[in-house]
Amino acid sequence: MQDLMAAWQADVARQPQWVQHWLDIMVIVLGGFSLVFSFVRVEARWVLAGFLLGAATLLGLYSQIGYSRLLGLAHV
Repeated sequence: MQDLMAAWQADVARQPQWVQHWLDIMVIVLGGFSLVFSFVRVEARWVLAGFLLGAATLLGLYSQIGYSRLLGLAHV
């Protein structure tokens, strides 16, 4: 798992700066804020569950096909 995350971080580091910032914003907003608000709002729990399932799907696809445009399938 550590090798997979290291490879993911290396691939993201090769992307344009705006892509790196966009990924950071998505993690902070979807992951961080939904985690904080999940203690008081049921909707935030659904957002957090979707975020975690999407991240797991993305990493699963990445482990199979590498960094390609097909990673967009994790959003579907």
